[in-house]
Amino acid sequence: MDRLFQDAKDLNVSAVIAYGKAEDSKLYVDEDLTEEAKADLVADAFKRNVLVVVVDDVAYKPVKLDGNAVTVIDVASGVVTATAFTAASD
Repeated sequence: MDRLFQDAKDLNVSAVIAYGKAEDSKLYVDEDLTEEAKADLVADAFKRNVLVVVVDDVAYKPVKLDGNAVTVIDVASGVVTATAFTAASD
């Protein structure tokens, strides 16, 4: 069993926000969608349960980490949709 320890860099961090772009299904570190998020940072935030993905002003809590991709779930009008967003490989 792996253990995750909080470091000094984690002190008082309640969320790490990545911005998803629906058109290319990629994750970005900035709201202007200009710099892609790195896979290691996305994986670390997911494993620490602090990752939030914002797409078109809607915040999602990812439910799955698979390699460099996280999956978010949306429910609209009784229809469940899963969307994967990828981070840039390291």
